[in-house]
Amino acid sequence: MNKKNIKQFLLDAKAISPAIATLILIVIAAVAAAGIGLIVQNAQTKSASQVGSQDLSTSGTLNIKGSTTVLPITQAAAAAFEKQYPAVVINTAGGGSGFGRYFAYTTTNTTEDMGASSEVWPATIDTSFNPNVPTRDNAVIQAAASSSASVYETKIATGMVVMGYYASAAPTTPMNVTNFTASAAATTLNYMDLQAVYSVADTAIPTTFSNAKLNVYYRSDNSGTMDTFAAWMKIPTTAATGAGSYVSHVYTPPTNTKGITYIGLKSNEDIRDAIATCPAGTDCIGPVDVGFTGTNAQGKPTVIATTQNGVKADANSKGVGKTYDSASIANSNNAKGLARDLYYYNNGVPSGAMKSYLDWMTGINGQAIVTGQGFFSP
Repeated sequence: MNKKNIKQFLLDAKAISPAIATLILIVIAAVAAAGIGLIVQNAQTKSASQVGSQDLSTSGTLNIKGSTTVLPITQAAAAAFEKQYPAVVINTAGGGSGFGRYFAYTTTNTTEDMGASSEVWPATIDTSFNPNVPTRDNAVIQAAASSSASVYETKIATGMVVMGYYASAAPTTPMNVTNFTASAAATTLNYMDLQAVYSVADTAIPTTFSNAKLNVYYRSDNSGTMDTFAAWMKIPTTAATGAGSYVSHVYTPPTNTKGITYIGLKSNEDIRDAIATCPAGTDCIGPVDVGFTGTNAQGKPTVIATTQNGVKADANSKGVGKTYDSASIANSNNAKGLARDLYYYNNGVPSGAMKSYLDWMTGINGQAIVTGQGFFSP
């Protein structure tokens, strides 16, 4: 019955009494109200299903800059975190670990800026920046050696530095770094030969490599990856004439006229890509995090990770002082190995969106991002 018919029906005094007419109006009103209620309920249900697990209680902007090792973790984490917390915007950039620590230490925007570092805050002053970045015990709150410490430290992952090298097809046995006094086989890379390549002028190409040319890549920025590698290589901090040096987180390669070319690059990705496109008739090597090698999330199939005394850098050997690290220490006869932890640093005790992000990053969701990007949980 349409509206016109209802009206006519109610106006027809012969058809219905006033009491019945009133009852019918009440029934129609109730039905209409119920219909509106159902519409509202359906709209609310649909809206809730669209929001899902989103949390609008946290809002703000985060700027995270620094380590290129940490960068892919941060980029993937930012996308996932923003989906869950749509009122938060995360901006990401590289620049190297040293810059990440400098960024965190000098920022005036303490609620938004964080620095990423692929090594723990060093115990020495970093003079490669102005102002200089102070020592760990004068900067990091958790170190608590100085009342002026202002930087908060959050460990988010573990990585391992490897010597990446080019292979047109993945070898059955990866190149193995050992502490032999002479190269014993085509797949064996003598630690002392490698050390000489990175620190001694006019070094001959190690016999491990079959080509007459060798491209040796290194990090030209203030890099935690290069810090770890240089410490393991025991590259001198005071250089003799023509020798490699490492001063204030900056590497200067040795001179060479025997087929070795030294090429400085500014990220793990750059070294990975350079090795992957190694020129014909040339061997290519360089230090990268294991996550940028092979079939790992950030890797390329032709960039192969060396082992240390046969120990692969993987989830079974991760961690400072663990199997891979210990094998690399045995090779170098040095206290410094190739495992390192990855960090975020921020100025002041984190709060607001920053605290929410750090809590999320160290929780199950953030750690799933870490492992999904080819790295390891602490």
